Amino acid sequence: MVVERLLALRAERLEALAALTEEQWLRTGVSAGKGVTPLTAITCHMCWHDTNHLAQIANNLAAAR
Repeated sequence: MVVERLLALRAERLEALAALTEEQWLRTGVSAGKGVTPLTAITCHMCWHDTNHLAQIANNLAAAR
């Protein structure tokens, strides 16, 4: 099921993030749209992204009832 796969992937991501050192949290990545981006910002965006989609799903389910 899609939800189970999403939860498994997020659990893997959380496990990987929890294992990072303070030095690793200071690293950056490069985004085509945003340029150099700190890992903390990437992580915050990931959280917002999931929350946003979950809210959309909840709204659609409520409207369908």
